Amino acid sequence: MSVSEVYELLAEIEKKRRENKLDHYKPYDYQRKFHNGIGHKTKAPAIQRALQAGNQCGKTFCACMEDAIHATGLYPDWWEGTVFNRPVTMIVAGKTNDTTKNIIQIELFGDPVDEHKFGTGTIPKDCIGNITRKAGVPNAYSEVLVKHHDKNGIFDGWSKIFLLSYEMKEKAFMGYRADVCHGDEEPPQEIWSQFLRATLSTNGICYLSYTPEEGITEVVH
Repeated sequence: MSVSEVYELLAEIEKKRRENKLDHYKPYDYQRKFHNGIGHKTKAPAIQRALQAGNQCGKTFCACMEDAIHATGLYPDWWEGTVFNRPVTMIVAGKTNDTTKNIIQIELFGDPVDEHKFGTGTIPKDCIGNITRKAGVPNAYSEVLVKHHDKNGIFDGWSKIFLLSYEMKEKAFMGYRADVCHGDEEPPQEIWSQFLRATLSTNGICYLSYTPEEGITEVVH
């Protein structure tokens, strides 16, 4: 093999790694405890969890990795948390439309304005399906379909990820039924209540990734 062929091979390996971060995710102890969080009373995976940490600690990345795991159904061998054996409906939300786009959306799907970075988020590129754009917010997504796989790794349908924001107010969250709700940064109490309502009939789960910058609020408590 020539030197140029070696470089081409290495470049292809790196490309596949960037476009399938999920396959290479190795959480450290704190992250694994969050994913596999066990309830105090039932000893079963908790239906409400919080990844509470300081700024720039990787909490959004960790929670978005969990989003990718549930959306794709590609549960790793170390997984002991909640498992959905079917395509899921998921709500992910940040404080504003812009932070949802610039933080969560990019963490999940990569940069939408750079074709070389699209598909380099936590959701593997080859699992990303149809994308619906958000009206009035350039390059923002409203809904994304994601390939889901059964326990044998075979495609069995499409998960749906809805991208919302707290600034849209609680009415924007009404009417949804979801299996998974992920809030990045602390939501207002009325939004958190909508998360709980949305997952009530599905036996779903809710989790937050946030820094408690406002102290012990009702949601934090």
